[in-house]
Amino acid sequence: MLALLRDSNYLRYWLSVVISFIGDGITKTAVIYLVATASDDPFLVGLAIFAQMVPIAVLGIFIGPLLERFSRRWIMIAGDLYRMLMVLFMILAQDSLALLLLLVVMQGIGTAFFETARIASVPELVGQHRIPEGVALFQATTSAIGLLAPSLAGLLLAYSQISTIFLLDAASYLCSAALLFSIFTFGARSERSQASPPYWHALLSGLRDICSIPALRLILLLLFPIMLVLGLFTTNLKVLLLHVFHVPALHFGLLEGTYGAGAFFGAFLGVQLARRLRATTVLFLGMGLMGAGMMLANAIPALQQLWGLGLVYVWCLCLGCFHAFLNFPLASLFMMQVPVHLRGRGMALFQTVTLSFLLLGVMLGGATASGSFLLVTTFLGGLLLLIVSVLSLVFAKGASIDPSSRAAQR
Repeated sequence: MLALLRDSNYLRYWLSVVISFIGDGITKTAVIYLVATASDDPFLVGLAIFAQMVPIAVLGIFIGPLLERFSRRWIMIAGDLYRMLMVLFMILAQDSLALLLLLVVMQGIGTAFFETARIASVPELVGQHRIPEGVALFQATTSAIGLLAPSLAGLLLAYSQISTIFLLDAASYLCSAALLFSIFTFGARSERSQASPPYWHALLSGLRDICSIPALRLILLLLFPIMLVLGLFTTNLKVLLLHVFHVPALHFGLLEGTYGAGAFFGAFLGVQLARRLRATTVLFLGMGLMGAGMMLANAIPALQQLWGLGLVYVWCLCLGCFHAFLNFPLASLFMMQVPVHLRGRGMALFQTVTLSFLLLGVMLGGATASGSFLLVTTFLGGLLLLIVSVLSLVFAKGASIDPSSRAAQR
């Protein structure tokens, strides 16, 4: 997987995304800090998180046709420069929560263009046969940045002004755009007729064609329970650690980092397993293990009295790993199955469906993450994943979405 970084063009592409991700992570933490310190209303903190995610979920599907009409590289560069301006405007909006949240949404629009173009560019950069490695590498990178960025933000918040943080994020977008500008080997529009169909016709016909492919339809169907449960668990995990497992403040941060470390190593391990097993087998195995691990949360308090806090660390590490077993097979299978001429619209649809169900799960988790509902919803979410895993193994015929299937060669 790391062999991909030996290619100078891919290395610059990867570095540009890493720099952009780090800036994103630092700014998200800074925005939440600003909102939390300016108001005692927890709803506003949730609204800030929602504002960061919702533009990608809503707009992704509409960006797809543009990825096939214009250079994906230039769309990413434009997204970086646009976000740079939004972050600079945040320096002037620190005293106005309403304006700050509006700018967060506006920044999310640029992220929607950048992320959709980035995902659609992976097959072109790594080659069809190395898509799982490319997806897993970015998943591992995202997990690592998820650990690094909040820590950097904490240091910057302790020793710097908020304005300095926003300036650093703006500089990260500028560096990312410069690295992308230096690459000339990817991002061209798809090889299609010069007479492109009208935008809305391209959008609707693309959705129809994508959903007419059984393998892609099955993956989109699987996204519903998987992302719903992952969104719910993302919210529930924090409350479980603090109010059910009663971990001290120091260990709370370390345990969340352990979960992220599990996702990091799970991406590497998943690629190795996918080389020996079908990618669908890794996916169904991850669903079953994640479901069983979530159901085990009900037994952790009793077992914790016997084995101590170390058990919670092992549990978080394993669930982080199982999380990775779900993410990278889904994305790589979809990329390998979608026809080249539909890749922009296909990956835009995949991202929209993924984030929409994830947001739904986050909201469901927020509504039930209190009292006795917490353990019940965690158990039921895990049970749902376990049942879907078993049903998929029995009835879904994993070979139908395997990269060797006919659809992958279209």
